[in-house]
Amino acid sequence: MPKRLACIVFILFFLVFASINPLAAQAKLPGGVISRLGKIETYLKSTEARIQSGSTNRNDLDMAIELMKEIKKSYPETFSHPDVQAAEKRIAEVETALEAALSGKAQAKTAAAAGAAASEQTLVDWARRLAEYKPDGRPGSKGLFGISTEDIDQLLAQKTNYEKAKVVYAEFLATGLDKDAHHELRQAEYDIKTGILNYEQSRNRIPDEAAAKLDEALAWMNARQAEGKAIALSPDVKKRIDVLVEQSSLLFPGSSRVRALISKKAELDKRMEEMDKTILENRVMSPDSYKGKDAEELRSFARTAALKEAPGATVLKVNITKPEWQSESVVEWTDTTKTAVQYRVTDSIYAQVAVKIRSEVFLYTVYIGKDTVGGKTRPTTAHVMYKDRLLEKNIR
Repeated sequence: MPKRLACIVFILFFLVFASINPLAAQAKLPGGVISRLGKIETYLKSTEARIQSGSTNRNDLDMAIELMKEIKKSYPETFSHPDVQAAEKRIAEVETALEAALSGKAQAKTAAAAGAAASEQTLVDWARRLAEYKPDGRPGSKGLFGISTEDIDQLLAQKTNYEKAKVVYAEFLATGLDKDAHHELRQAEYDIKTGILNYEQSRNRIPDEAAAKLDEALAWMNARQAEGKAIALSPDVKKRIDVLVEQSSLLFPGSSRVRALISKKAELDKRMEEMDKTILENRVMSPDSYKGKDAEELRSFARTAALKEAPGATVLKVNITKPEWQSESVVEWTDTTKTAVQYRVTDSIYAQVAVKIRSEVFLYTVYIGKDTVGGKTRPTTAHVMYKDRLLEKNIR
């Protein structure tokens, strides 16, 4: 029975091969199914990429689902095929991943909404703190410092509010809050920043103008000297320079820019004295006018300030040139809550110090000042405002 035996052997071989490779037991998929399975995989990969990028758009997933429906409807006999089953499983997995992404996004949105109320109150609170320093021209306002001005007295009086505004603004920046997160905060941040900038620009204009006028005056003097003409500056120009240097010294006491101005002014004064000997001859030390119990202490402050500018010099005389302290008082809030006010009093007086540096004598004008804030007096400070050459015989 060789023929029958051969048939049996073929059947056994097929069964063994099929058990080893199940795909071989399946019929070949139609082209329409293969094409749709390829598109399904493309759509699923696109959906996965969108999820990774943070998108929850399900358009591509819906296209994959629609293609699977077409396979089930048009090729029902292929639904049990491993490739079709794998695609069905892939669709379910991607749909699960998309739903998880949607759920996470919804939770994040809910959490953000829950925190929004608290964070908004924080933003509003900061907006109110910053808004206290909005530029405001009304007398007594904390925002008066932010109004552009050339009035030296106003600049000096508003220095405290300017410093407070800088502290509050620095504290806000340190929080890392987004100023654009709330319309009130955005406006308040702009206002306080503008006020600080206005004050600094107003204050800087004075030493800038002093430097410019000193340079112009020295250039003019050099040109006259080159022409062989002994012509001094007009009294008005010289007085304006003196005032600007003095004001700069009050605004930036002891700073490098003021020391540079003092040096240039001394050079200009020397040039003028060379052209007009009467200037030096007529300059005399102002008389000692102060009789207070702290006179010696004030002289010590003035002496120290002068020697700081001229280390190694010999102090010849120290005069307190005003008979009494000059006081300026300002009423201001104790803090940002505006629940109480305090008085700040600035007391100032002037001294002149005659010093000898090698063979030359100079006269240093020194500002001495002290602040009393909230009834507590701060340490006395002193700094040189300007210096002039002086004949030793004119020391009084």
